[in-house]
Amino acid sequence: MCNPPHLTKDEMLDQARAAGLEPPRLYELGFGHNNCGSLCVRGGHRHWARVLEVFPQRYAEAERQEQELRAELGDVAFLRDRSGGRSRPLTLTEFRERQEALWSASAA
Repeated sequence: MCNPPHLTKDEMLDQARAAGLEPPRLYELGFGHNNCGSLCVRGGHRHWARVLEVFPQRYAEAERQEQELRAELGDVAFLRDRSGGRSRPLTLTEFRERQEALWSASAA
């Protein structure tokens, strides 16, 4: 992967398929990578929205673990809210509530 020819991710996945290897299921489910079983603390808003949609039980477990971490470390979170020209921790609980409100509004 580090030496020429430099292949795109899709080209590498095509080569894997041609060799009889099936890509991990997370790619089929719309995830950009297969790291961390979808629970990547470095994932952004779009990533966590997809986790919530596809794996609500996994999301709930990550939300619980984040709450435990916050009890130990204080005001920390996996996500950031960068609205209004400032940055602050955005908990998975708050993010889930926002997403559910968006989904409800778009269904109406």
